[in-house]
Amino acid sequence: MSKKAKLILFTAMMVVITIVLKDPGTPRSTFTGEAQIGGAFTLTNQHGQPFTSEMLKGRYSLIFLGYSNCPDICPATLMVLSDTLKKLGADADKVNTAFISVDSVNDTPQKLAEYIASFDSRIIALSGNEEQVKAIIAAYKGYAKRPEDAAPGNTLISHSGYIYLMDRDGKYIRHFENDVKSDTLVQALKEVF
Repeated sequence: MSKKAKLILFTAMMVVITIVLKDPGTPRSTFTGEAQIGGAFTLTNQHGQPFTSEMLKGRYSLIFLGYSNCPDICPATLMVLSDTLKKLGADADKVNTAFISVDSVNDTPQKLAEYIASFDSRIIALSGNEEQVKAIIAAYKGYAKRPEDAAPGNTLISHSGYIYLMDRDGKYIRHFENDVKSDTLVQALKEVF
């Protein structure tokens, strides 16, 4: 391509770019700086009572999605959350901690009540029907996959294992991998208090 052809092509591209940028009808992406993680929900707590996301507002929240038959990630993460609440001392009153089940088939309120009793009593266990659980997983940008040939009651579910830190209005602040240490969570909470 000759120099003249390159100059003409460059000029034409600049004219198109100028027109696009000046055209108010051109769609634009807007970045607000807020991750779209979380949102409104209605579930059932371990006592069989309705529980909404509105009930978490006013305090920071640590939210973890898992299930009671999980053999490793969930109990280990719930122990870290329990230890975090213990280390926070009186500041633990500034935090909601919720364990939301991704197993709508097996995790009844009664089963969750029995399961969550092994951890800090301030952790709220929540469950829902299949539609509610799918909505929660999508809202938190997580995943959960039950094997199609799995037998009810003894199911391993492949699932994400993040702990989400939400602000007092239920908005996402950050998340942590499931291997996070309680000291890291304590430090992150003290930074936002």
